[in-house]
Order: sequence, then C-alpha cells, then structure tokens
Amino acid sequence: MKLAEGMQRIGVELAFEVLVQARALEARGRSVIHLEIGEPDFPTPPHIVDAAKRALDEGWTHYGPTLGDPELRAAIARMFRAHAGSR
Repeated sequence: MKLAEGMQRIGVELAFEVLVQARALEARGRSVIHLEIGEPDFPTPPHIVDAAKRALDEGWTHYGPTLGDPELRAAIARMFRAHAGSR
C-alpha cells in the first residue's frame, strides 16, 4: 500500500518511548513511578466498570460538552463549597 509522503514523517509518541525505558529500569530492579501515559497500575474498580457498561447501554457514546456535563460540574461545585465551608 502506498502512503502519503507526510506519513513517512510521523514518529512514535514520545510517552511510549519513556514507558519502554521505565519498564527497562524496572526489569533491572529499579523502583519506578509511572507518569508517562496515564496507565494506572491497578485494575479499574468494579463499580466504575459497571457504570461504564451502563452508560454505553444507555447510549452515552458521543463526546460530551466542551466544558463538561453541567450536572456533574454543579455537583463538584457543591462538594467544594461544602468542603471549603468546613474549614
């Protein structure tokens, strides 16, 4: 398959190169805290997996609003106001 000339200039995402280097350090016994690609080092909690499945079944398969879901933003604001008021 012939690709466009510009495709030849696309490189590897640097974060993945850092991940390879970090894993090599771990293989040599070094302790590494992974911050390179946002991949957690723990499994997703079951209640989060269940909520994601439910959301997909309910049709939540498109991008949300740019500023975020208004109901979620309001809930977060209430939580922060309550927390700040308890100081």
